[in-house]
Amino acid sequence: MSDDVVAVPLEFTEAAANKVKVLIADEDNPD
Repeated sequence: MSDDVVAVPLEFTEAAANKVKVLIADEDNPD
């Protein structure tokens, strides 16, 4: 099953990190 983790494309990680960034920014600026 660990092969699935290795097969995850880097783009998915970047997208996930970007989502976290947006969530944090949203908390800092609750407009």
